Amino acid sequence: MAGLITALFLTRKINDIPEILTTNNFLSLIKSTAPGTLTRSLSDKYLLGKYERAGKEPVMFLIFETNNYAQTYASMLDWEKTMLRDLFTIFDLKNIPSESPAFERSWKDIIINNQDTRVLYGENGEGLLYYVFVNKNNFIITSDKEVLKELVSRLISNNIRP
Repeated sequence: MAGLITALFLTRKINDIPEILTTNNFLSLIKSTAPGTLTRSLSDKYLLGKYERAGKEPVMFLIFETNNYAQTYASMLDWEKTMLRDLFTIFDLKNIPSESPAFERSWKDIIINNQDTRVLYGENGEGLLYYVFVNKNNFIITSDKEVLKELVSRLISNNIRP
């Protein structure tokens, strides 16, 4: 299922000099409600990307780098309560009405590519959002199980960092 990955670099200009947004700048831009313990545990490096494959809609993804795995993991469990609302627009989940019970659902554990993965299911049992810690330094968030599999495989085989 090899597809094309496009990195999207969000920038801002300070004194007419463009600079790439840091993780905290990005989370602030999207008005994220991620817990402070999470944002403090992340490095400045992240990757917002788009995965494209023939005959399918492009799928957005985020890869974050952590400075403190234990703190990040615990904080992600807290962020689960609002993550769907925070990332709704980025992942183009427009088929979910704003009053959908999906916003109140609990995340579940599944295994993808031998990796413990968290998933939020929609009303019809479809996966809406997935996240997985690929290793102690990086985790991926996306809305497509097949894309998640491909990204995990690429990260593991290339030992890539955002």
